[in-house]
Amino acid sequence: MNRKIKTWRNPYDKGFSTCRRKEIEINPGVTVLVGCNGAGKSTLLHNIRDEIKKENIPVFVYDNEKEGGSNSISESAFYNDFSFVTTAAYSSEGENISLNLGKVASKLRGFLQTGEIKDDIASAFAKIFSNKQDKKIISNERWILLDAMDSGYSIDNVIEMKKFFQMIIDDAKKMDVEVYIVVSSNEYELVHDSDCFDVMEGKYIRFDCYEDYKKFILRSREKKDKRYKE
Repeated sequence: MNRKIKTWRNPYDKGFSTCRRKEIEINPGVTVLVGCNGAGKSTLLHNIRDEIKKENIPVFVYDNEKEGGSNSISESAFYNDFSFVTTAAYSSEGENISLNLGKVASKLRGFLQTGEIKDDIASAFAKIFSNKQDKKIISNERWILLDAMDSGYSIDNVIEMKKFFQMIIDDAKKMDVEVYIVVSSNEYELVHDSDCFDVMEGKYIRFDCYEDYKKFILRSREKKDKRYKE
């Protein structure tokens, strides 16, 4: 089922909205948000997160720049996962990306089944000081929002990631769960042969070759610059 999302209007008081349309539709499966840097990919991702949460639908959010690298090592140390800490400390950047992807995968298995996420450091402390009961999950939808997934990734990492997405979709079908994977990225290897979503125009688009994608990014930059000048 395509999910309708209301888009933020003038979210940062800069005189423009997240995208041109007041309402967008996101398809089940993998959607890659595309646009030049500063076009609003992360903003639209946050927009989707907030709108979905209003309906108490399970959402898994991962920001590669904030939660990868040293932050991932810190979280593992907090939970006494020193095997991960030791391996990460002596691994290359590419190996660490694979490690973090594996860590995300372990969290997503439980998320698909229950709609709940293994606690991170922030939520662990929040539960200690809160008496609020979690709302019961009643939806069969699962939303996985992944930001900055081109940061530090090589071609082989991206190929591995696309296989990982397909694994999630296959597992979701077995569980009779409808999964939406929305990814923010400018990496062509991820964009190629994928359902892409133009964040400025609010519609799906596909790219047959790198030159088409390159032209799109340059047009996107022109639109962004014009938007800021208006």
